[in-house]
Amino acid sequence: MNSFEQLAQEIFRQKQVMDALQQENTELHRQISELLDGRGVFVMIGDKRYSLRSLRDGYNR
Repeated sequence: MNSFEQLAQEIFRQKQVMDALQQENTELHRQISELLDGRGVFVMIGDKRYSLRSLRDGYNR
């Protein structure tokens, strides 16, 4: 394999790594957004479980 082919192969590998990182970044932003919105977060008070989102929605009304 000549140096040009090696360079092209490395650029392709770096592109794959970058694409994977961008996908992970998008997923992390989605998860942060859900947490900020209170989705999937629950509060236990006594033996009752409350969705943080529903508690927040009730507070904002």
